Amino acid sequence: MILARCHEVRFLSHLDFMRAISRMLRRTGLPIYFSEGFNPKPKVSYMTPPLSTGHTSECERVIFSLMRQMDLSDVSNKIEKMLPHGYKLIELNVIEENQPKATAPDAVEYYVFVRKGAERYEFPQDAERTEVAGKILMRVPTIEERMGLKIFSEMNVTEDFLGEFSECHVFLLPSGAEFKKPEAAVCPELRCGKEDLYFHRMQEKSGIFT
Repeated sequence: MILARCHEVRFLSHLDFMRAISRMLRRTGLPIYFSEGFNPKPKVSYMTPPLSTGHTSECERVIFSLMRQMDLSDVSNKIEKMLPHGYKLIELNVIEENQPKATAPDAVEYYVFVRKGAERYEFPQDAERTEVAGKILMRVPTIEERMGLKIFSEMNVTEDFLGEFSECHVFLLPSGAEFKKPEAAVCPELRCGKEDLYFHRMQEKSGIFT
């Protein structure tokens, strides 16, 4: 299951997100596997690195198990009905028990917005793929790509929102054991404070740094 964490819930922590999804799965009434013991909880795995507070994402990857097979559309409908405000279901797939494991993502793509008034860093503008301090600066996204981001749960990105920022760049940062919070990786290059940056996690990718 891939979820979006939208602008409305950007100040909720990763623990808040985990609790919200666990409670949502309980409310769906789906036959979910629970942990054993005195305080059973839905067995849920959160596969994407924790998202920093104050930012958004449309690739939060969550895995849970059902005790019996169900129609995928029925599961999707139950989840969408019970998702808290500020979260969106992006994708739902079935992973069979005997299915070979897919290649684990080794990179995460971020849209990095720089607020107006922040001290500017001169990004290379002419390279399709430029390495910068151990990460890859891909490109400057088009206005259409920025407007298509799933930053808000019930509306599209507006020009007023984009007007708060002076520039936007797409970074690919290492995931897995090499993961660093994006502000820790990008801030030294920008020479500006965390509050001057807005990160939107777009997608995970495989085979980038391996």
